[in-house]
Amino acid sequence: MVDLKRTLSLISGGMFDAENTWREYLPEAEDWQKTAFLLTGPLVIIGALGAYIFGFLGSDIAIFGRFRPTLVSTFFTIVTSAIAAGVIAFVVSALAGAFGGKNSFALGLAATTFAFIPGYIGQAVAWLPWMGGLLALGLFVYALVLLWKVIPVFLGVPDGKRVGHYILSLVASIAAMMVLSMILGRFLGPSVTAPSFSDFSEDSSSSSPSSGGFFDGIARQAELMAA
Repeated sequence: MVDLKRTLSLISGGMFDAENTWREYLPEAEDWQKTAFLLTGPLVIIGALGAYIFGFLGSDIAIFGRFRPTLVSTFFTIVTSAIAAGVIAFVVSALAGAFGGKNSFALGLAATTFAFIPGYIGQAVAWLPWMGGLLALGLFVYALVLLWKVIPVFLGVPDGKRVGHYILSLVASIAAMMVLSMILGRFLGPSVTAPSFSDFSEDSSSSSPSSGGFFDGIARQAELMAA
C-alpha cells in the first residue's frame, strides 16, 4: 500500500491545490488503512525526521531553550503524533455525526490528515534558524483554515452547523489529547521530550531534555491547536 510517488503527489496537492485533491481522493477515503499508509504515516515520519535533520542547523540547544531532537525523542514524536492523528480523527468524525454529518473514522482521518499537511511540514521547518518559528506558525494557521474547508467535503456537516462543529472539535481534541497524555504519562513515567510550539512562550534559560513524559507529544499537539 506504500506508494511514495502518490504520497508526494497528495502532499503537494493538499498544499497547493487542496480542494481538487480532496475531491479526487474522496472515493478512496473510506479505507482508513489506505489513508494511514499512504498519507498519515508518511506525514508523521516526514515531520519528525525533518525536525531531527533541521535540528542540526542550530546549536545543541537550538530553539525554544530545549535540546535539539535526538533519535530517541524523534521516535517518541513519531509514536505520539500517530496517536494524536487518530484521536483528532475520531473526535472530529464523532462530532460530525452529532452535528448532522457523517460519523466515519475513515473519512475523519482523511479529512484531518489532509488539513494538517501544513502542520506536519511546520513541525519540521520550526527548527530552521531565524524564520523557522514564524514559518511554522504560519503553516499551522493555514492548516486550521484547511480544516474548516475540508470538513464539509469529507464529513458533510451542514452549513448551519459548521461553526459549532468546528469549535467543539478543536476544544474536544485538545481536552482528549491532554487527558490521554496525563493518563499514559503516569504509567510510563518521564522520558525525553521533543520541542513544542508552546515553547515560544518559555524562557530560553529553562533547558532540560527530560522535563516531560513519554506522551508529552500528545499534549504538545493539543497546545499547538490551542495556540
